[in-house]
Amino acid sequence: MQNKLTYDACIIGGGLAGLSLSILLAKANLKVLIIEKKSYPKHKVCGEYISLESWNFLTDLGVPLQKMQLPIIKKLQLTSTDSKQLNTDFTAAHHPIIRDEEACYESSLTAIQFAKKYNTRLHILHISTEKEIQLFGNMLPLKDKRITSEVCVHHLHFTADDYEKLGYKIKCNPAIKA
Repeated sequence: MQNKLTYDACIIGGGLAGLSLSILLAKANLKVLIIEKKSYPKHKVCGEYISLESWNFLTDLGVPLQKMQLPIIKKLQLTSTDSKQLNTDFTAAHHPIIRDEEACYESSLTAIQFAKKYNTRLHILHISTEKEIQLFGNMLPLKDKRITSEVCVHHLHFTADDYEKLGYKIKCNPAIKA
């Protein structure tokens, strides 16, 4: 008799998001398989600190952040190519500056150009700027489209001005802008 392994979920990628999801599913008594192409430990530059908006979530997963004595970043310093500096307290309102409208447009444009070049399907999640919407035509029936996108309600409802009042409650990626 052949012994078959069965799982409730298979997660491709054992980075922070994949591992976090697997912990949540395991806590819900699901059997989870994680497939990761690299070996651990992995060094990732983006993992040098834990952002404050993630702190409670990771603590709830059981990550002992308090014991790790991690740096808490509350200051933002921007330096221009001519060495001018802006130093300020880091708040949720700075989030749209980090990935601005032009960066969103350029990343969507590049993905669309590759999809067209290789004649493949593409669906872009979370369009967050009016400029990006201009990249998508609406003349074909949906069944004939090879490149599609969607927008989330929070990108339609909120603006960057709402960070002052709502702070990290509306922080998401891509950032709410304009």
